[in-house]
Amino acid sequence: MYVDVYKSFLPDIFSLKEGTMFRLPLRMGANANTSKISQQGVTDRDMKELCSALSEDPEGLILFLKNICKITVHEISEDSRGLKTIFEVEKNLPQTSREEKDAFIKHLQNALQSDKLATHKTFYETVISTSDKRQTTWIVAEQFGSFKNSCELKLSYKLPQASLAARVNTKESSVMDFKGEVFCSLPLPGKTGLPVHVNGNFEVDSARRGLWKEDGKSKKSNWNEILKQNVIAPLYADLLHYIRRMITVKKVSLASTESYFRSEYLCFWPTVSKDVCPDWHEMIHGVYRSLKEKGLDVIPVMKSSTRKIADKKIKEYSFDWCNVSETDPTESPYLTFSGNFKLNNILEDLGMNLVPYSTNMQRIWTSFRSAGVEVKEVSPSTVRTFLQAKPLNDPTQTDEDLPLPISATLVKDEKRCSELLSFCLKDFSSQKVTQNLLNGLPLLLTRDKVLRLFNSQTPKWISRYEDVFFDCQAQFADYQTNIWHTDLLQRLKLVRNMTLRHSEKYLKTLIQHLLENCEVDPHSGLHVPNEKILKWLKSLWRFIMNEIKPPTSRDDESSLTLSDVRKHFSDCCILPVVCPRLKNKHFLQTMKHMSSVVFASQKHKDISGILFKLGFMRFDHVFFSEMDRWIYSCLQDELLDVDDESSVLDQVYKINRSEFSHLSNDNMKEFQMFLQSGLSKSKVNQEYVRKLKSLPIFETTQGERVRIDEPKKVFILKIKYSVIFPDLFNLPTNSSIFLKHNSENYMLSETLNIQVLDDLQYFMKFILPAVHQLTETQILHSLKLLLSLDYSLKERKIIISSLKTVKLIRSSQGRLEPASYYFDESVELYKQMLPHERFVPERFWTELCDGDDYTTEKAKELVRELGMKHVVSNDEIINFAHQLESEAKVNRRLKDMKQKSSLLFREVLNNECNIKTKKQNLLERIADIKFIFPVIIRKELSNYHQPFAAEGTTVKIRGSLIDKNPEHQDLIWTSMPIIDLPVIDLPFMSQGLQKMIKNAGAHEEPPPNCVASNIRNICQSPCETDQLIKTRAKVFRSSYAYLQAKRFEGNQLAGLPVVLVEKDTKLMRPDDVCLSLSYDLDFRPYLYKITPKDAMYAPFFQKIGVKNEATAEQYCNVLAAVYADSCDKQKLHSNQLRTVKRAVEQLFKLIKTHGNQKLLEYVETLYLPAVDGKLYPSATLCYNDTVFETKRLEEALENKFLLLEKLSECYLGNDKYKHHQLLQLLPQKFQPKMLSEFTEERVVESKMQLCELGTGCEFSGWFDKHLSSGAFKYGLICLIREQLQGKITQEDASNICEQIFGSIQIICCKTLETTLWLNKQPLAKTDEETDVFVERGQQGCTFYLKHNDDMAHKVINEVITTLTKEINALLGNRIASVHLPVLGQLLMCNDLQDIRKTLAKSQIRDSAETESSSFSPAAPGTEVPGEWHDCLDMNVLNNFEEGEYVGYSIDDKYIYTVIVEELPGHNGQYSWRYKIDIGEDEPIEVSCVDLFQFKRQKKVKTERRKCMEPEPQKKMLKPEENSCMELEPLTGAVPHSSEPSTSSLPASVEEAKREIDKCLAEIWRLPEEERHKAIKRLYLRWHPDKNPDCQSLASEAFKYLQNRIDELSKGKAAGLTFSSRNTNFRGFYQQWNQEARYHRNSRERFSRGYRGFHSYNFWTHNENVPRPDREEARRWCRQARCDLNAAHKDTGGGSTEWCLFKVHQAVEKSLIAACYKRNGQHPNSSSISTTAAQVSRYSPQLRDLPEIVKNLQTLGVDPKRTQYPNCHPYPHIPNGQFRSENEMLALNKASELLNKIEAYVN
Repeated sequence: MYVDVYKSFLPDIFSLKEGTMFRLPLRMGANANTSKISQQGVTDRDMKELCSALSEDPEGLILFLKNICKITVHEISEDSRGLKTIFEVEKNLPQTSREEKDAFIKHLQNALQSDKLATHKTFYETVISTSDKRQTTWIVAEQFGSFKNSCELKLSYKLPQASLAARVNTKESSVMDFKGEVFCSLPLPGKTGLPVHVNGNFEVDSARRGLWKEDGKSKKSNWNEILKQNVIAPLYADLLHYIRRMITVKKVSLASTESYFRSEYLCFWPTVSKDVCPDWHEMIHGVYRSLKEKGLDVIPVMKSSTRKIADKKIKEYSFDWCNVSETDPTESPYLTFSGNFKLNNILEDLGMNLVPYSTNMQRIWTSFRSAGVEVKEVSPSTVRTFLQAKPLNDPTQTDEDLPLPISATLVKDEKRCSELLSFCLKDFSSQKVTQNLLNGLPLLLTRDKVLRLFNSQTPKWISRYEDVFFDCQAQFADYQTNIWHTDLLQRLKLVRNMTLRHSEKYLKTLIQHLLENCEVDPHSGLHVPNEKILKWLKSLWRFIMNEIKPPTSRDDESSLTLSDVRKHFSDCCILPVVCPRLKNKHFLQTMKHMSSVVFASQKHKDISGILFKLGFMRFDHVFFSEMDRWIYSCLQDELLDVDDESSVLDQVYKINRSEFSHLSNDNMKEFQMFLQSGLSKSKVNQEYVRKLKSLPIFETTQGERVRIDEPKKVFILKIKYSVIFPDLFNLPTNSSIFLKHNSENYMLSETLNIQVLDDLQYFMKFILPAVHQLTETQILHSLKLLLSLDYSLKERKIIISSLKTVKLIRSSQGRLEPASYYFDESVELYKQMLPHERFVPERFWTELCDGDDYTTEKAKELVRELGMKHVVSNDEIINFAHQLESEAKVNRRLKDMKQKSSLLFREVLNNECNIKTKKQNLLERIADIKFIFPVIIRKELSNYHQPFAAEGTTVKIRGSLIDKNPEHQDLIWTSMPIIDLPVIDLPFMSQGLQKMIKNAGAHEEPPPNCVASNIRNICQSPCETDQLIKTRAKVFRSSYAYLQAKRFEGNQLAGLPVVLVEKDTKLMRPDDVCLSLSYDLDFRPYLYKITPKDAMYAPFFQKIGVKNEATAEQYCNVLAAVYADSCDKQKLHSNQLRTVKRAVEQLFKLIKTHGNQKLLEYVETLYLPAVDGKLYPSATLCYNDTVFETKRLEEALENKFLLLEKLSECYLGNDKYKHHQLLQLLPQKFQPKMLSEFTEERVVESKMQLCELGTGCEFSGWFDKHLSSGAFKYGLICLIREQLQGKITQEDASNICEQIFGSIQIICCKTLETTLWLNKQPLAKTDEETDVFVERGQQGCTFYLKHNDDMAHKVINEVITTLTKEINALLGNRIASVHLPVLGQLLMCNDLQDIRKTLAKSQIRDSAETESSSFSPAAPGTEVPGEWHDCLDMNVLNNFEEGEYVGYSIDDKYIYTVIVEELPGHNGQYSWRYKIDIGEDEPIEVSCVDLFQFKRQKKVKTERRKCMEPEPQKKMLKPEENSCMELEPLTGAVPHSSEPSTSSLPASVEEAKREIDKCLAEIWRLPEEERHKAIKRLYLRWHPDKNPDCQSLASEAFKYLQNRIDELSKGKAAGLTFSSRNTNFRGFYQQWNQEARYHRNSRERFSRGYRGFHSYNFWTHNENVPRPDREEARRWCRQARCDLNAAHKDTGGGSTEWCLFKVHQAVEKSLIAACYKRNGQHPNSSSISTTAAQVSRYSPQLRDLPEIVKNLQTLGVDPKRTQYPNCHPYPHIPNGQFRSENEMLALNKASELLNKIEAYVN
């Protein structure tokens, strides 16, 4: 237990169970000067500075530690020994954060154990509090692995891990002042300059002062860079995104936008600066690149809103988030610049993502660019790009794109547009201008206040004369908006200057617009000008005058003339004229008609008058009188010249022909003569003739005057039958001109070649082509004419072809229809199937033929030729079938419908049998039309389920069953129709006809799939009467038999209730039925057996899925069905309970026989009964498989867990082992939770009291002794090798034993209780007292023993049994059960002889070799092995006992020797001399400075002993960590000085110094040789290498010792009463240091060799070496004397047995004291006679002890006979059986024995 070391951790002050405490080996004083590690001594000031340094960055100490959540530094008061907390830091995680971190750690553990590359990350918050009331909140991001596909990481030898911590809240300092550090779990020196802490599994330099660095690349430096770029940089980006999501965005003013995010968000962004270590610059670039790659929304953009406060509008700003990965300029963020708030407001209204300007944000933007990430800021070029891509429509007003009114856009008004345009053109002065830069820029404002895109392909106009173009403002850029940029825009070809040439299309539109407001003269059609247009026309003509040049400048090709203006504005009414015909009324004439305006002629005044009558206009001299004369002359050249016939004809040709009505006949003749006179003058005669023919001056047969030009043809008619059919010769649709036959026209015909026509030619040429436009009467007249005329065959064909499509017969419905619309009424099928209106009405024949039969027959033949149908076709039959199909849906006259159906079906069959039409496959074409009425189904079947086709519905041939057998109705009446074949006129064709019917898709026998479909249809129909039940049973059994005889797919009926059960009253699914079922009545109504009546259909049932025997799946379905029926009930009723128990029984039997594979495949949830009588999913139940008492566990559980019902209740027997095996057969997902998996037994520590005897406890010491004995290890090695048949070497077996003994700890308790823990929580009401409890740890186990003063075999055996089981468990259960009793017997053996006897009896080979040091002491004179040199105590002030084994220094080596006796005559404590045995013939005499005791473990005083057992989860301390070897002085020896001797190191440096001074004062008086030996021992005693557990104290004392030796050697020591001897010891220091180092190395090699399983303890490995213990011997002697005194008091009182019993106790304790004096061990024997024989050999003065004991036994001294009645004959008791005179005799003998032993001990 190493209590001395344990106490050095101050368990009385600190609770060592709840944390981890470190002891720091701080060197002080002389120890530091001689230390090889550090010569810097530690002072109180250093400790204060250390605490101060820790408190400077407490968060850094604990932030990234994985398991330590709290660090506390205490100072122990020297006066009160109380604790004073001088520093404390604690880390707490909220629940959600703790869950996140725990999940991450679990993923990390899995990743570390896996060979695959895994990656995971998490974010959580943590709060760190310090003792100075400082509290900080941190956001921590952790990640292992990399989400980047890095080859370096794949080839790496370890898993990358990194974490970041951002301090987001602190009550003391600003976040802005934070300077990050780099951590490798703990902080490394120096600052990174980053705004966060960075932690990772970096490669650091050997001094751990920073990250690994080399001049060139190496694996370690590469690893750090990979960690930074592939893990830390992406994780940093995710951390920024996480922090952003935590920010609560609120509205702020414009002035606050710059600083809003500075302290909450932007301060965490890393930037490259002089404050940041250059090693981290590339990682910072990686952060910004990761932000882009991940597309994280981390950039704040402003969103403004307006709030009204006290009638004052205040603009506020909120923020949205975007990322820099956006390539769309409308979505990208733009960094603003300070100062131009006006422009920013406009851009923000336009939807630009504006990033508020701040110094931090500017640095971030610069960092993005440094990392190669493109980011944008507000500039003319970026604003242009944004505007070119951004829709500017105001979404609150319209969804349309530009062009839009500027008020309907986000620009709002002209001023803002001008502001934007000026900004966008701001940078054009310093760069080469290209039009592409402004193309698509939506800042073009036109005169109509519409915002448009700049487009060099369609530039807008700009002009200072823009008022003229008031109606085409959309085409003109706003002059005021663009006035300062006109030249630039024109250079870029984005606007153009308006000229007259370009104004044509705009002016025309404007003119048209102005004319709309002018009055239009109804006679001339010209506009009457108003004041507005006259005023505008004057402006226009001034504009024109400004553009055109005088004739003198015509040599300039680019100049315009009036002719050019006339051409460009030919259709524009801009010429003012006067109309003489309308009383000189003023009008506006078009420029193209300028040549028709009459300029008055004096030569042909009459012609001018005729022209004015025809409506010609006169030039308005007054309007143009104000113009320049050269303009006036130009106008005259363009007017009409009346003296020119050709010019006049040209103008007259252009006027409306209705104007000629204003001329009289004389005027027309005179005008005609004038025009004919010019015929010969016309240069182009044909053109002149054409225009002349176009004038309406030629007289027709009707007396009208018409024009005779093309396209109308002109004929002269010569007819004689126009009187009979006048309506045929006045056709309104005729487009030809028929002139009157007179002399003028005759002459005209000769001149112009006009044709003359007769009546027949007229009919064929004009009536027949126009027959479609004729009226009904005209058509009738035409038919009469055809019947009366004779014409050739060719002419007849032409006539028939023309009349076929003419609607010439009016139907009974009053509609005109062509002949093809009608059918011949003489055909019977037509007569039955068609309505009356489809036949030619009788009145038509009467009107056409006037009752003449010959004419009537001739007329009918004509009508047949014209298309009347008189032969029934296949298509008509098909149409009739479709007609019947449609009529059957709505017509209720079944009799007529069935008659038509039969007639049509017969016609089809006859047609099919007709040789002429047989090849047309009419039957197959009509097979899918529903026109046949099916056979009526029997009533009992219709009552059960409606037929496939109800009465009155029609069916098709395909898919129908031909009615041959009435029983077939039972099989298919709901799945297919049945039809009957009609009798046809050709009976010899019946066989072939049936074949054709079959080919058409009809069936002679019911198809199996239809029978199955019929079953599917009817299986769900209810049967509520006996008759229906009988019908259903008959139908189903008929179907069973039919399908069993046919081939069919059984899966068609899968899952359907088709099996008759319960006396035919119920149908069940195949899954709910089986052919054979044990206890079938117990499973009703959930599972049935096929009835004997239906057993004959077993093949059918098997095909549809009925199993021969019930399956596990079916039993599971039964349980699931019971669960569904009872889940909402309080409990199961008796029938359900019986079903459940029987189903559970059969299920487990099946699983045991056939396995659980089917269960795993087909069952989703298994339901099993619980103890409360209900069903639950099996995985939710618990099964008590623990070894604990059933009542103890199950009563404590109460309602915490629902237990599975005992399987013995389900007919599965009472064997619990078999029950457990059955549950183990279930698939894993169905197994109940085993209570043993989360139930354990633990010690109740609060009620446990440790044994008061401590290490002196005989009860626990017995087990300690036997476990650690070499004899037991010897036997165990033999047993292990026997078990493995010698396959393991003795060395390996020995190592296993060493490991086991180092893993077992025994703790003796006064009281011992255990309780049960469930899910790591104690279970109430389960506390129980126990005698033995074993607590297993990760590397061993701890035995808790309840102290028992009775060492009876029963008690010992109980502990041995438990100990045997645990040792075997630690061995990995290597010992077979047959050999476990042998292991227990070995534990009972006392020595090697007993061990060998036990092995021989058990037939186990004695296969181990003994080590002499383990079973017998080393012979005197033998050299002490080097591994034990460090165990030799260098303290000179030791006590040596006779028989003690010690070390003797001779010739620079150590040998074993035995103390023979102490020699008298000493003078001082360093002058003691002894006789020792060194293996020679005679003992030799030596000085005490040559003798060395072996160090012993210091005993722990019971009053300070506390419970030291570790918690179950706490790591067990290794022995060398748990103890500090110090010398225990041999008690009982009288010290050689006046003060008690102690070999333990002093508690403080001051005490050590006093001890050193005292020793040096004694040593310096010795002779030189002795002094040299004593100085060496003192030097080695305080050497730091010899005191690994007390480094600090030893270092300080060691330095002090060296200084004192030097002072004494030089004679400078003050206060010394003896003369100084100038002896220089410094020359020996190196030699002594080497020896101390050798001792240390030997000790460490020993520990490594035993792998830490045993402490470095000489006595543990040399247990048979005598260790006299005088102190313990004296203690037993004192008690023996007390017992003897008590016996004196009992004399003469009538209780002789008590006196003798106490004498026995005194004698026994005396003998035990002698054993302790001799070898420090308790005797094995409990008999005083045996012990006396052993003790008599210790000394000559003890030789007569056996005789004294024998005399005492004769006097009645016996432990049992003096106490127990059963040791005497009945009815005697001990009282009265002993003689009273024996009392004094026994007391005297006992006193003699005790005196001898006391003399020996003292």
